[in-house]
Amino acid sequence: MERPLIFEPISLSLKDRVESVRREFGNTLYVYTFASLYAWQEDEQYEICFCKDAFLVKNGAEGENAFLFPCGSESGKKELLDALLQYKTLDFYCLTDEDKAFLEKEYPDRFEFTESRNEFIYLFDRDAQLALEGKEYKKQRHQINIGKASAKEWKTERLTEANVERAIKINQAWAERSTFLGGVSTSSVSASARFFCLSNTSAFSKARCALESNCDISGYASLLGFRSA
Repeated sequence: MERPLIFEPISLSLKDRVESVRREFGNTLYVYTFASLYAWQEDEQYEICFCKDAFLVKNGAEGENAFLFPCGSESGKKELLDALLQYKTLDFYCLTDEDKAFLEKEYPDRFEFTESRNEFIYLFDRDAQLALEGKEYKKQRHQINIGKASAKEWKTERLTEANVERAIKINQAWAERSTFLGGVSTSSVSASARFFCLSNTSAFSKARCALESNCDISGYASLLGFRSA
């Protein structure tokens, strides 16, 4: 690729193109889904570049020359990587074993590989989080009870396109006042909510969101969030 790489914001108009490439070439990492890229682009300072049947995401939050490993065909990834090698330093994130093998084959002795434990994908037991049973969830149960006791007009509403922005605002208000882990990023809270919505567009009628009109935000914080019914 002789021309410089041109990156652009991740807009909704790119959804079909991103998902088409990701699905065609079997990338199953959640970070590459359009919903994740779109929702987290503000926090992670994501920008995207396309080349034939591949795309590359710049991860500005990690540094000037930090990128998610290209996604797509081998020829498309090769063109993107060749263009990137003009930089003196280059960092890739979210590599699979196959990606590592690809780099070692195409660019022998050019890269060093290290595990980044903080970037590992984590999974939760959905049923366990819904039940909140046992000592492990004692703190969460206590927080929920405090929230319910302090709420003046507690009610549960179906999560719909009509009330999702209100739900996000409540979560943001909680984040602004939260001291959990030294504070919560309001943009991260918004991104998490939008990711849920983008990932469950067809499931709004089955989703639930805890909403409260007149409550003490600090006492209500633990009740905020989204849950599939």
